[in-house]
Amino acid sequence: MISKYFKPVINYSSWADRFSSIWTFLAFIIIALVAAWRHHVGPNVSCYLPYGLRYQPNFTSEMSKYIHDRCWSARQLTVYYPEHRYEYAVVSDEYYNRRKDSRRTLYQWLPVIIACQALFFRLPDVLLRVFDSLFGYGSSKIVGLVRGYKSLSAIDRTALARELANYFNVIFASRTLKKIGILAVVIIFVKILFFANALTQLILLDGYLSPTNESSYGQHIVDGIISRNYSEIDPSPAFPREVYCYVNLHRFIPNLNHTLQCSVPVNEFNEQICFFMWVWLLVVCVAAALSLVVFIIKGFVPIFRERFILKYLKMASLAPTKTQTATFTNSVIGQDGILLLKLIREVSSDILVRDIVVKIWYLHYIEPRSKDQSVQYPDKSTGYKV
Repeated sequence: MISKYFKPVINYSSWADRFSSIWTFLAFIIIALVAAWRHHVGPNVSCYLPYGLRYQPNFTSEMSKYIHDRCWSARQLTVYYPEHRYEYAVVSDEYYNRRKDSRRTLYQWLPVIIACQALFFRLPDVLLRVFDSLFGYGSSKIVGLVRGYKSLSAIDRTALARELANYFNVIFASRTLKKIGILAVVIIFVKILFFANALTQLILLDGYLSPTNESSYGQHIVDGIISRNYSEIDPSPAFPREVYCYVNLHRFIPNLNHTLQCSVPVNEFNEQICFFMWVWLLVVCVAAALSLVVFIIKGFVPIFRERFILKYLKMASLAPTKTQTATFTNSVIGQDGILLLKLIREVSSDILVRDIVVKIWYLHYIEPRSKDQSVQYPDKSTGYKV
């Protein structure tokens, strides 16, 4: 059931779409699993317990574990910027300590957030499969037919090419959009979704990770690497390395409140993961944008389609004129036909694509001519057919 959503679809020939929908999805799922394992194994937070707290008469090891867990799960993060001291962060889970300038801590939920990001990269591909089943030509079924092409005998290969050519010839003749088909429009929409999804995630991640007085997290890291001032690369305020944790233990020990100094070693790992994701998302944005531009150019400039079809006609030792090639490519095959042929080429082989193209060419140019030559006209003098 799930495996069908990973089978090749009409945009399988686009490496950028595969990079977004398959490789980015798998990479983010792996990162989410690794982050979840790291959070589970720990240590996530380590707090210094002062002498007066550790040697309380009622203080036990379970209370120590409770304090560490409480500081790890604290939801409110507030960063203070005193004039004569270094900035420091305070985490708290108490409502009355909440401030307007505080933010929600998300590092505890990082594995879940990354998994959701991965699912968003599958959404455009799922939509494409739905649109293909509603408005397309059944590309998933075509993939199932041609996948075993190399293992077929010569007779079966010829029969398969003939059946596919007859099928394509019928559906191409019945479509409403000739040059730019409905599938091409759907793919353009899906490519826009791929780009918008990657760009939105990049902007949100960059904004959340950006240090104080810095416009871009990525630029801040890159500038530090280029200048080799590694000591001046400030950690992201979203992943503080040290925090002050407010703990109220009045339920266990009356009138005992403490602000503890804690180290959060897991946030070093979390920020490294997010920086890797920032670079990955930047590459996805560039790849998706270039793929969209190239696809639009190839879709609206006929010469690219004509070169694709002419390649396979020449493989069969056919020498059509430029007018014949243009008419056959744009009026008979169309952009949707080019997409289907490219899908078959990626899944199967160029030989099958050649046989399909030659068969469709034969149906439109050779077979009608042979029928016209075989028509017998009556002789005026005898009345018999010649």
